[in-house]
Amino acid sequence: YDSTQIFEYLEDRHPEPPLYPRDVAERARCRRLEAAADEILFRPVWALIEEAFYPAGGSGRDTLRAEKAKAELARLYQGLDAELRGREYLCGAFSVADIGTFVLLNAASTLGAPPAGDCANLKAWLARCAARPAVRRELETTQAFLQTLFAPNARDAGAPSTANRSSPSPAPGS
Repeated sequence: YDSTQIFEYLEDRHPEPPLYPRDVAERARCRRLEAAADEILFRPVWALIEEAFYPAGGSGRDTLRAEKAKAELARLYQGLDAELRGREYLCGAFSVADIGTFVLLNAASTLGAPPAGDCANLKAWLARCAARPAVRRELETTQAFLQTLFAPNARDAGAPSTANRSSPSPAPGS
C-alpha cells in the first residue's frame, strides 16, 4: 500500500540485513529522511514526471513549472549533500532512507535534474547506491523496459506512442 509500510514489513519479516539502523537516534534520523523523500522530495520530482510524460495542456508544456521544480530540487540537493557530509550512506549503513531517496534522485536525474557539481557528497552517494548489485540490477531492468517503450518500432508492437516525447537518458550508474 505504501513504501514506508512495505519497508517496515520487510524489516519485521527479514531483519537481516537490517533496513533500519539499530541505534535509536539513527533510526529516528532514518525515518525522518525516508519521510522527507516521500513528502518533500517527491513533489518536485512528480512535477518533472508530469511535464515529461503526461499530455501537454492546450497551451503546451508548462516550462515554468518544470524550471521551478528543478530549482526546488537544487535547493533540496544542498540539504542532502550536507546530510551526507562524512557519511557513506544517509544513516551509516545502507537503509530505507537511501532507498527512498535514491529512487527519487535517480528519476530526477533521468528527467534532466541531476545534482550540480557543488554537491560532491550527494553525487558520490548516488554512484555508491547505483553500484550496489541489487540496485544495479533494478536500474538495468528498468532501463531495458524504458527502451522498449521508446523504441522506434514501439508503436508497431502496441506500446504507447512516443510522439512529442524524448527518450529518457540512461539512469546514473547504468
